[in-house]
Amino acid sequence: MNMENRCNASSRWVLGALILTVSFHTNSQTFDAVTGDWRPYIFEEAGSVRVDKPGFSIEIVKTIFNKMGHNLSIKTLAFARQIALTESGEADLLIGLYQSDAPQLRYPKEPIALSRNCFFVSPKSTWRYRDLNNLDQATIGTIKGYTYGHAEIDNYLSTHEGANVIPLAGLETQMLQRLFQLLDSKRIDVFPQDINIVEFFSKQQDEPISYLNAGCFSQVFAYVAFSPTLRKLDDLINQFDQEMQELRRSGELQKILNQYFVQDWAQTALYKNREL
Repeated sequence: MNMENRCNASSRWVLGALILTVSFHTNSQTFDAVTGDWRPYIFEEAGSVRVDKPGFSIEIVKTIFNKMGHNLSIKTLAFARQIALTESGEADLLIGLYQSDAPQLRYPKEPIALSRNCFFVSPKSTWRYRDLNNLDQATIGTIKGYTYGHAEIDNYLSTHEGANVIPLAGLETQMLQRLFQLLDSKRIDVFPQDINIVEFFSKQQDEPISYLNAGCFSQVFAYVAFSPTLRKLDDLINQFDQEMQELRRSGELQKILNQYFVQDWAQTALYKNREL
């Protein structure tokens, strides 16, 4: 190759690199995300997500968006507010919810957590969860706006508010403390919650908390949900799924999960048999 051709080739290479760089920054966006306290999935502190230990679901989503060339601005709000803002398009995405929480939002195929909800009672309680029928025998505390991943239970809890179901509203960081206080004071007999969240909460207390697991229902996945108002939404969701799959293949996902002592859900029957 003579000197002139070398110069032309070099110029074309520099121009191509410049175009790629401009294109990358042009397509780069900052997405507004909302979430709440859901430890160990999500850690909220002083009105925002913790920097040093944000929770494995937050780390997964932030890593994926970084690989996609985007940034995330994350706000923590009450759960009902999170859904309302994402539905309206004031927020671009919501991190950490079941698909049944807000079916009108858009979901990737890849979940960001595996959850299992159970009913919790005081140690002296003889109540045990069998089916919907024996829910009538208990006063149940819930978190307003929450669903628990199972339509029949969610429907029961929503239709019995004001009867034997007491919904609590407010900051998510206070919800478990309030539910345990209601349980201790016998104002409620039972409350449903993710077993990982209850166990993690219990371990963080200075004084041990006494409770019993009164029965669980089947596992359910948690997701990041996108606002239906987003432009090029299908492309964004497809890219999210691809990056999540690559995160798993590279081993980076398990490194994130290891920090929180969580196992990847890819080997579960629920994951393998999920509808795509």
